[in-house]
Amino acid sequence: VEAALVTDPENTELLKLQKDLEEVIELTRDLIKTQLEEQKKSSYVEPATSAAYYDEIEAALIEAEKLVSPGRQWKVGDKCSAKWNEDGQYYDATIEGISASGEVSVVFDAYQNRSSTTIPELKERSASKTEVFPSNK
Repeated sequence: VEAALVTDPENTELLKLQKDLEEVIELTRDLIKTQLEEQKKSSYVEPATSAAYYDEIEAALIEAEKLVSPGRQWKVGDKCSAKWNEDGQYYDATIEGISASGEVSVVFDAYQNRSSTTIPELKERSASKTEVFPSNK
């Protein structure tokens, strides 16, 4: 949904699907909360086990939410910080292209070399950063 909305942000079918997915995530959270409250009243369930199980579900929901409602809508020409695959470090770059599948073509500012990455791996540039050295942050 996210990748398609990047290339077609006004698509009403995709926007409805995004809204529906957000509602499913919220309903799932409500169900988990209700189940946890019920289990607290029951002596049959080991609290540590159920808490760990629901923590895993919550982590999965957070990841799903990121895919459905990304914090930033990236577009061609945007300045970003992108991972250089050869060393795993992040460098300042500019987005050259975004495919429907979410693959992103970038050109790095320092040496004008190109690479491909994905939307979830893009980061905002640090506002105060002026050097071209890598960052793991």
